[in-house]
This record gives sequence, C-alpha cells and structure tokens, in this order.
Amino acid sequence: MEGKQLDISKCFTDALEVYKVNVLMLLLSVLLFQVISLFTLLILAGPLFGGYCLMTMNAMRREDKKIELNDMFKMFTKFWPLVGLFFLQGLAVFTGLLLLIIPGVILMTLWLYTYFIMVDQDKGVIDSMKASWKLVSGKGFWMNLALAVIYILLSGISGQIPVIGWVVSLFVVPFAILLITSGFLQQVSQAEVVTSEDRPFADANEEEKQV
Repeated sequence: MEGKQLDISKCFTDALEVYKVNVLMLLLSVLLFQVISLFTLLILAGPLFGGYCLMTMNAMRREDKKIELNDMFKMFTKFWPLVGLFFLQGLAVFTGLLLLIIPGVILMTLWLYTYFIMVDQDKGVIDSMKASWKLVSGKGFWMNLALAVIYILLSGISGQIPVIGWVVSLFVVPFAILLITSGFLQQVSQAEVVTSEDRPFADANEEEKQV
C-alpha cells in the first residue's frame, strides 16, 4: 500500500466539514454503538466499529458530507473477521498500555487504520494489520503518532470529566474518529480510493440506490 504524506491540519478541516453537517446523527450513532456493544458483551463491537468506519468514509467521500446511519450496520457481512480483529488488536494494545503505556501507544499508531483497511480493501485480519503497519511505519510514522495521540487525548480524556464526562464523550469521540478517517483517506493511493473492485463495501448505499 502506497503511503502519502499526512496533513493533520487537513484532518481537522475534513472532520469539521462532516461533523458540522451531521452532529446529531453522529451523536446518535456513537450512542447506539456504546449501548449495543455493552448489551452484547462487546461481541458486536467489532462489526459495529467496522460499520462506523464505513459510515465516516462514505460521508467524507460525498460532496454533501451527509452520513447514512444504516452504513453502520452493513459490516455484519464480515462479522467474524471484525470480531477477531476487535479482540486480537484490543488485547495486544491493552497489554502494551500496561507495559509503561508507550508500547501500547506505538501499537495503536501502527494499527491505526486496520478497520478502515479491512472494510475499504476487503482484507483479512492479519493482512489488515500488516497493511496498516506498512502504511504507518514509513516516513509518516511521526505524523501518524501525533494523530494517534490526539485521538487518545480527545476520546480518552473527555470521558474522564467528572459528572458530565460520558455526555461530553458522545460529542467528542465521533470527531476523533473522523480525524482518523481523514488520515486514512489522505494516505491511501488515489487508485485505492476510487477503484470499486478494491473497496467493494464503500458507497454500498449508492449501488443500492442505482439498483
């Protein structure tokens, strides 16, 4: 996978474009993700997050930047790979965070785009992890590390605010995910972004409308 230079300022610009159009829908989507994941003991967390990545990528690629909430439930077609990715990657990163934090942050950075790659490029668990590692580990590692730290700060710290932390996180976490979405779309080659054969799930809703 060919990598391009990551522009963090563009991540914020792209994220804001989608966020300001869809703030209520993003709030609802992350609430649904949290509730369903909790009540299914995290079994559905992987497929739902894969769908969330599809949803944000499709919105960022559209001219009107509108989110389609049903995109979030379209990745059950890759149920077991996404379940496997969720627990395998989550366990590895959690273990790394226990080891003085830094190893976990590095692993999180190297695997920052695994869900996006699995959904967008239709790769398996290991291939998605390898592809994200390859995409990040080149000359753009430090910029991706900075993006990962920003993501951790936004999504992690917001939830720790006393009393209102959970409510604040409902607004902040979707924006943090949009930052990662922009980071991925910036760095994949143009051919990979636009070739439908390589991204069979992207813009699935557009294909359905044409049918």
